[in-house]
Amino acid sequence: AIRGEAAYAHKRWSPAEEAFRFLVGQVEHPLYAYGLYRTAAVHNAHGEPKEAKAAYTEASEMGCRRGVSAATQEAALFAAQALDIAGRQDPDGVVRPASCPVGGREPPKSLDDI
Repeated sequence: AIRGEAAYAHKRWSPAEEAFRFLVGQVEHPLYAYGLYRTAAVHNAHGEPKEAKAAYTEASEMGCRRGVSAATQEAALFAAQALDIAGRQDPDGVVRPASCPVGGREPPKSLDDI
């Protein structure tokens, strides 16, 4: 993550993306959502809005699940903010992206699941 931040600060997009993608390759890593969030920022800065939106969306949706780490929740809220989605405190006391189902249930996988 530190290498990614250093590369990002110097606008070295390819090395930044590579460093953040390393985190994204490890789903169980506590900084996985952060890696997605920062990868989205790289895509955004590099003029790739579709890729940025996809990564922001994936990171945001990670905050919908119950029991995620504080780091995951924070990255999810930052990603949601980048998508102009507010945070919302659910009945269980956890602040999640407002796009999440109430109560921290899993987001629907398709429109058929709604």
